[in-house]
Amino acid sequence: MRRAPQPMKSLFLLAALVLAALLVLVALPVGFVALQAVFPRLGEGSLQGAFSNWAQVLSEPGTLSLLGQTVALGLGVALVAAVLGIPLGTLRGLCRLPGARLWDLAFLLPFLLPPYIAALSWTMALQPRGYLYQLAGVDLGGLLHSRAGVILIMGLSTFPVVYFAVSRSMAASGGRLAQVARVSGAGPARPLSA
Repeated sequence: MRRAPQPMKSLFLLAALVLAALLVLVALPVGFVALQAVFPRLGEGSLQGAFSNWAQVLSEPGTLSLLGQTVALGLGVALVAAVLGIPLGTLRGLCRLPGARLWDLAFLLPFLLPPYIAALSWTMALQPRGYLYQLAGVDLGGLLHSRAGVILIMGLSTFPVVYFAVSRSMAASGGRLAQVARVSGAGPARPLSA
């Protein structure tokens, strides 16, 4: 029987240590918060009163309104990210574009920015008397602090996830599928609509 080479053992050891650290630093605290939501006396060592706080929280007058607004915000952000990311990712994945790697870099930057820096940048640019107003005379301060503005800015920050998923999957298989569709008699736009 062959023994695993020494570098493989150290790689497995490193992976095990990283997983253990993630378990301790991420999974345990998140799991405790989730269990605390179900068992409110978990901190006291008791599993009694499961779901007892939920009726009180859900009966609060503003809870369902806040839940609806949160769902609407999430759906709006997903829609903006999809409207931007799907066509751009399809274009990048199926076509040979000049400067395609620059596109990737440009679309990766909003995703790499820490959220507080992105929020500060948008605030400084769009606030009343902000940079956009000083440079172009356009005041978009009202948009910045509206639901539509929050959806737009969050969508612009998250669309790279959709863009990269679509562009990589189209690059991997989309070209072959489009060629098969063309050979089968489909028009140029038909493979994209199927």
